[in-house]
Amino acid sequence: MNPPGAVSAGQERSLVGNTLWNLAGTLLPLLVGLVAVPLLLRSLGIERFGMLSLIWMLTGYFGLLDSGSVAR
Repeated sequence: MNPPGAVSAGQERSLVGNTLWNLAGTLLPLLVGLVAVPLLLRSLGIERFGMLSLIWMLTGYFGLLDSGSVAR
């Protein structure tokens, strides 16, 4: 039996694996954005990309304020 607070080998592998998945889930969108934003900026132009950025910002704020309730 493990002492309190001790981590078994299986739990340690699970923790490392989950940490790597979490890190990949953070880095992958960052890498996609680093490639996609310059392409979007070049194809849309500064003014349209600015409007798109404002829409993304508002979408993020509304997502932050979403309480998860459904209107009936």
